[in-house]
Amino acid sequence: MIRYPAGEHITVPRHVQTQRVRTLLSASTILPLPLVPRLTPLVMTPFQLAVRTPLRRAMAAIVPRLPEGPSEESRRRSRFEVVCEARRGSRRRRGIVTGSDLYGLTARTTVEGALRCADPGYERSGALAPSEAFEPGEFMRALRGFGVEHEVTPV
Repeated sequence: MIRYPAGEHITVPRHVQTQRVRTLLSASTILPLPLVPRLTPLVMTPFQLAVRTPLRRAMAAIVPRLPEGPSEESRRRSRFEVVCEARRGSRRRRGIVTGSDLYGLTARTTVEGALRCADPGYERSGALAPSEAFEPGEFMRALRGFGVEHEVTPV
């Protein structure tokens, strides 16, 4: 597991008082190669330092040459699991969301959100975290038709 500077989790403190939010990814998620999990801790610090030097320009020149993303076939074969754990004192709950094609999920959730915002009964406005804009359980149930499952359980 490696720390991941995700922007997605920043929406959590908007609706839940929290002192700390951390995001971790399995190292194989970033580069699915056998050595990556062992090498990641060794290369992350030098990499982070390198992007703060003139080497940043060279790295930036490489990015446009990389593939835009996985093929459609690869996306369909892929599986994802997002796990969130919340603690309050001795109480802990875990939420798990599973499915396939994470890229496609982004499109599906965007369309679902847009349709809900267009509903004449929708009255919320402004910059909202997804769980502020929509009731989370109801929204997640709407994604079941796309193969997305979720559960929340005590730990």
